[in-house]
Amino acid sequence: MISISWSDKFSIGVEIIDEQHKKLFQLINELNSNITGNSSKQILSSSLDALISYTEYHFREEEDYMFNVSYPRFEQHKAVHDNLKEQVINFKRKIQEGEDDPKQFLDFLYDWLTKHIMEQDKKIGKFMDLAVLRPIM
Repeated sequence: MISISWSDKFSIGVEIIDEQHKKLFQLINELNSNITGNSSKQILSSSLDALISYTEYHFREEEDYMFNVSYPRFEQHKAVHDNLKEQVINFKRKIQEGEDDPKQFLDFLYDWLTKHIMEQDKKIGKFMDLAVLRPIM
């Protein structure tokens, strides 16, 4: 996997979420660097834990945001997050047991994150744009 670079195409127009997405890109790049640099298992595990921890934080923040703005697809979006959490837990266990390749995990995360932002999170931004344009009653 090559490094993942932030560009405006990933922006959803909600600053707090965009900043968190940038941090996720950074953590994925750090994990990639540790994998390709043949870092120790301890460093690799620490890097993976940091990514998982920040992802959980981001999901809570994003879900709170969606709930607070009455985002109509909140439940479906949360279910997508929950599904990823389960997949990550399984990947982490397999990696720790030597059953899975961390590079495959990185490819999966890269694909998941970029598609999720472009296909799911962008809808939050569009919803907020429409909310701002609605006339005040």
